[in-house]
Amino acid sequence: MAANVKNLPLSVIFAAKSGDGQALGAVLNHYQRYIRSLATRTLTDECGSKLLMIQTHTT
Repeated sequence: MAANVKNLPLSVIFAAKSGDGQALGAVLNHYQRYIRSLATRTLTDECGSKLLMIQTHTT
């Protein structure tokens, strides 16, 4: 992560783990860019053009 990004407090992570919806939203918001980068795939079509696709399922 970038140097200017603050870490999430452990209390927020533990609250999210316990099922607190607001804390879960904070965790997802904090890691949104990272999650998106993991889900992005570069595909090449039949013409050789490269396309960026976001994987929406994990099967």
